[in-house]
Amino acid sequence: MRDIDMIAKEKLPVSVDPYPTRFKKGQSGNPAGRPKMTDQQKDALEQIKSLAPLAAEKMKSILESEKTSVYAKIQVITLILNRTYGLPESSVRLNSTQQTMEASIACIQTLFQDLIPEEGSHHE
Repeated sequence: MRDIDMIAKEKLPVSVDPYPTRFKKGQSGNPAGRPKMTDQQKDALEQIKSLAPLAAEKMKSILESEKTSVYAKIQVITLILNRTYGLPESSVRLNSTQQTMEASIACIQTLFQDLIPEEGSHHE
């Protein structure tokens, strides 16, 4: 990669970009934008979001239980704090498929099966 010192050594005009491969001013680095979610992905996401109140209920019962280990309580507290205030700055972006969304829903339903009402019954 060329830097300012190299420009000086090569006696290039100041107007020469020392980083010719970087993005150009006024041009998007991602002209196509973020890919749109399919209807199936949107539905799967809504199903997952609908389980949030049940997940919160389960976390509360874990924290209130005398049988829960300190380690498990710390895990729940950490999860709540991370979701409330965010993680330290670092991120990983994962692209999900319909299969991974369905697997996530199945996993959540298994974890919270005692809180998910049976079809036809009313959950209060």
